[in-house]
Amino acid sequence: SEAAALLKSTGGGVPAAARSALLAVAHSRVAEATRCDGLTGRTRAALLRAAWLALPSLCSEEARAQYQVVQKEILEAADLGAELRADLAELLQAAAEFVRFALLGQPAGSYADGWLLLTRLLWASWRCYWRHPPWRGANLGGWLLLEPGPSCQLWEEAAEAIAAARKAAAGKQDVTRRGDHQEGEAGGQDAEGEEEAAEEDPEEEAEDGPHDRGGPLEAGDAEAGAGNTTEEAHAEAAEVSDAEDEHTLMRQLGPLAPALVNSHRSEWLSSSDFEWLRDRGFNAVRVPFGYWIVSGPTKSDPYVGPGLEYLDQVVDLAEQFGMQVVLDLHGNPGSENGQPPSGCRSKAWTEQHWRRNEALDVLEKVARRYASRPCVTGLQVCNEPSGSCDMASLCDWYEQAIVRIRGSGMAAGAVAVILAVYWYDRLGEFLEVWLPRGNFLRFENIALDLHFYQCFGRGWEHLSHHEHLQVVQRHGQILRSLPGAVVGEWSLARPAQVLATDSMNREFGEEQLSAYRSASHGWFFWTYCDQADEWDLETCFDNGWLPRGGPGFGVERLPRDRAPGGAPQCYAEEEFSRLNRRQA
Repeated sequence: SEAAALLKSTGGGVPAAARSALLAVAHSRVAEATRCDGLTGRTRAALLRAAWLALPSLCSEEARAQYQVVQKEILEAADLGAELRADLAELLQAAAEFVRFALLGQPAGSYADGWLLLTRLLWASWRCYWRHPPWRGANLGGWLLLEPGPSCQLWEEAAEAIAAARKAAAGKQDVTRRGDHQEGEAGGQDAEGEEEAAEEDPEEEAEDGPHDRGGPLEAGDAEAGAGNTTEEAHAEAAEVSDAEDEHTLMRQLGPLAPALVNSHRSEWLSSSDFEWLRDRGFNAVRVPFGYWIVSGPTKSDPYVGPGLEYLDQVVDLAEQFGMQVVLDLHGNPGSENGQPPSGCRSKAWTEQHWRRNEALDVLEKVARRYASRPCVTGLQVCNEPSGSCDMASLCDWYEQAIVRIRGSGMAAGAVAVILAVYWYDRLGEFLEVWLPRGNFLRFENIALDLHFYQCFGRGWEHLSHHEHLQVVQRHGQILRSLPGAVVGEWSLARPAQVLATDSMNREFGEEQLSAYRSASHGWFFWTYCDQADEWDLETCFDNGWLPRGGPGFGVERLPRDRAPGGAPQCYAEEEFSRLNRRQA
């Protein structure tokens, strides 16, 4: 920024040498301001001289010779770790080459050339301060944000609880009627006539009876009761199974919800789960949670909360087992998409329903609470924003979220801020907004979240097994082209038409593990437990579909000589066009 201001103030027609000198001055001022705790004066001087010489070395033989001498001193500095020495040398070179291309126009090149230099610079930058290994993790879906698949046991318990409560309510109503009947006899009234009148009045039973399906249970219905008839139990189970999201389930449960949900949250996770994950090569967990876990429900939402003690629990367990945690605001206030994974399905949802200012407050509270916990290495601001969201407005909010999180104590060297792109068909649109704003250089340690599923939407069922593998390979190329990325969700699910055998599922899993190693920050399988085999991590291991410690589980960094890909690769238009043609 300082270099750009200096150049702008000089007006046009400045000789290249003068421009280089101005940039070198700006570069050196950054180096002078950098803390070098624990380094000798010789090493600090070498770093400062290298900052002065990196850019001129690209334009002058004399400067290049001096730069090589200084670079050798840095690479041999005993007070710098070997990896950091190499990272610093790469950073100086990448910065000089990018500045020369972007501001001096040397050499002339394409957008793809500039993107490659920018990506290389950003990779070199975060490697100097981001010392955590890439995430090799599992999502803890269905724990702090409920969904029918991952939370299937709770759905079953909810059906039983509702059936029992309504049976108890029916019994209480029957006792009341018998009492009224006896009182009528004592008063000399015609009890038989009153019973007939009551039977002819359907409004009372429709309002208070056991077959009222429309709303939540009343407080008096929550007492325990005996079982139900088989037919009624099936009806109650069917009603609960129709609930696609946590919002609907909470309304159906009414006063039963707090006890049931808190029991689910308390029993869902234990140290044995972390031990199981660690033994299979995982080093991280992604924790999807709804905003109500942090602030409690607002705007008359029926959720149960707050529940910050459960986030505390997972952080404590992660520290105990030496694993990393990514906290994922999976359900934003008002929902980011109006779909069940956000906690609330709404066909009437629009972007205006998303209460983004409230979400910023939630993110700030989370950042302040966990900024001092070393195992918390990622904070995701939302999960899957709707494709109908205006990209410029979404990026505005992302900028605000980054500022609030960093200002709350989560520094770039400790925590990555994760921005959801979600479907990669919006990747190009995101970059068209984010790049011109200078945000890749303005914000440090930002990872873009992409979800690679090959089962949702039309057309996937028409691809052969081999074609599915080719899609995965292209996903790896997308990841290699990005400055910072994480595959926040993936699974082994494909349409039934693929007719996948065990060996095909294993090949599909290994291909994804290999491709997702290209994500700078790592990946997370969806999900730790689910009722469907291809989504359930334990089943995938038991069936041999995922190899313990296989390709992609290694936490080593990408080879230093493997530069990221060229211009942002999307392939979305190509792939979805192919799928649409197959569908037609």
